[in-house]
Amino acid sequence: MCYRQRVRKLVLAAALVSASLWWSCSGWPSHAYDRQIVIIGFDGMDPDLARAWMRDGRLPNLAALAAAGGIYDLETTPSPESAIAWTSFATGMNPGKHNVYDTSRRDPQTYRSSPALATREPATFLFDYIPVAREQWTSTRAGATFWSVAGNAGVRSSILGVPGTFPPEDPANSELLSGTPLPDIRNTSGTFHYFATNLEPGEEHTSPSGSIVRHLVFERRLAHAAIVGPLHPITGENTSVPFTIGWNHEARSANVEIAGSALHLREGEWSRWIELDFRVNALARVRGMTQLLLIRAGTELQLYVSPVNWHPASPPAAISSPPSFAAELYERLGPYRTLGHAAASAALDEERIEEAAFLEDADRAFQDRAETILHRVDTGEWNLIVGVIDTLDRVQHMMWRFIDRQHPRYDAELARRYGASIQQSYQQADEFVGKVLERVGPETIVMIVSDHGFHPFRSTVSLNAWLVQNGYMALADSEIDWSRTRAYATVSGHVYVNLQGREGQGIVAPGAEYDGVVDGLTRDLMTIVDPHTGAHIVRRVSKRADIYRGPFVVNAPDVQVGFAPGYRAEAAALTVTSRVVEPNRRKWSGDHVSADPQITAGVLITNATLPIDAAPRLIDLAPTVLRLFDVAIPADIDGRPLIESSRLSAISFQR
Repeated sequence: MCYRQRVRKLVLAAALVSASLWWSCSGWPSHAYDRQIVIIGFDGMDPDLARAWMRDGRLPNLAALAAAGGIYDLETTPSPESAIAWTSFATGMNPGKHNVYDTSRRDPQTYRSSPALATREPATFLFDYIPVAREQWTSTRAGATFWSVAGNAGVRSSILGVPGTFPPEDPANSELLSGTPLPDIRNTSGTFHYFATNLEPGEEHTSPSGSIVRHLVFERRLAHAAIVGPLHPITGENTSVPFTIGWNHEARSANVEIAGSALHLREGEWSRWIELDFRVNALARVRGMTQLLLIRAGTELQLYVSPVNWHPASPPAAISSPPSFAAELYERLGPYRTLGHAAASAALDEERIEEAAFLEDADRAFQDRAETILHRVDTGEWNLIVGVIDTLDRVQHMMWRFIDRQHPRYDAELARRYGASIQQSYQQADEFVGKVLERVGPETIVMIVSDHGFHPFRSTVSLNAWLVQNGYMALADSEIDWSRTRAYATVSGHVYVNLQGREGQGIVAPGAEYDGVVDGLTRDLMTIVDPHTGAHIVRRVSKRADIYRGPFVVNAPDVQVGFAPGYRAEAAALTVTSRVVEPNRRKWSGDHVSADPQITAGVLITNATLPIDAAPRLIDLAPTVLRLFDVAIPADIDGRPLIESSRLSAISFQR
């Protein structure tokens, strides 16, 4: 369907709804749950890029949706990071109430960081052999989600892949499929394997949460290797699944025998999903799924193995609500990715795969999420659908260098080949929106939402190096000397005071001394300049008391740094480099983490013209949905509804 036809269709639908609104004064059904609302989240959709490509006619479905209602910048969270933002979206609360400040959380006693959002208790065994209890995951998030509040009031919801929904809650009248931080089989955010014949000495390694790199040795064109699985719950050793590779140099192909399957792969070819059983003992196993990519098979052989996803029909812990929902989707749709971070970003960033393979994998990840959402839309058995697809975020992270000529990794030849990849990802999102619009009725409220926008990432800023240079942190033999350190930085632009009674080796007294350190940081951090350009790189420094409120403010960073476009904080916690500003030579070239949230807004596109007096915020969507269903808004929600009445007539549609 062409752009003009789509616009005519949307405008006609809007006209029909307008007629319905006129009739609603006397005859619209009073039962609020006859209403249907679809919220599609595209992680990282940037409002400026979306508007530009909508004007150019490249996003016809989003343009038609906006023409029928509106497009708005959507204020994000004080730290514009996905885990924080989507949690605020879900709860309508600021982080001081929901207790999520990053994808990791620090232990102030040890200064170490661990994954946020969920904690894990391993499976238990009787006599160290007989399994008696599955592993248990517990959410660290506080605050009720708007779909659980709505479900308690009778609203039927389908929640699909929303970040922050693992482990799954059990909302009434609802089904839920978890998103991040749902891990891989090794309980990491996505550990891939890379096997190659041409590794340099010392290149083999096992990263705690990134990659397993192994050298392949062929004898008579046959090599043996293994995919490493979860740790054995009793011995603590790695479980694994062995496989063999037969190499045909001349045909540039390989035969792989793994888990009872025989695969023939040509160079550049992906395998189907392979089911793997990691045996604990005769009574217990952990089931997973993976895909293989034969990268090269000519003079050298290189094989990529995707992170092993939990098997949706038999996960080690529940990944859906009800628990059977994930398996039902598997039966109806076939294999799909369960891993929260679904695309192969880490493999491209480590330069184990190339751009074409990454984009193909990203496309598959998008289709997995899209098919699940469309399948549930087609059932019609819902009042509310909330589905999130994160592929756009991943593509922008990795491919931004091709639209940024100032980036250290800009490559003109690669830009010629892949410079349109971000635009194409937006177009893929637009096509998906078109499929949704074709399936829902003209009276359905549709909202397209993103959690934040995007910026170039040209330089890394080591806040700890700056703290050392400016006397806030001290080193002894290249290690942090906590006895002389007043402040330290973790990730995402978070700076903490080394506070007595809170930190394990705190030296700053509460009260006036603490206030003096915070005031000094707030003032001095604004003076950081890029030594290469002389530009100020910090746009905003915020004290936690000014941006957070609630019972969990005690866990918030004392100071939040917001960088200008082109800069982001060093990603490794408690790293101290020799220079404050370093060029970013990674392929990870676009970002939003630690940026000033005032310039990193998300986007809201909807067929409803909302009577908005002020700029909408991400936290406003939760109370807005509750108001639309005439459900009481909890008193602890920070957001405000973007409409004043629950009646449909409170929303106007463009003719």
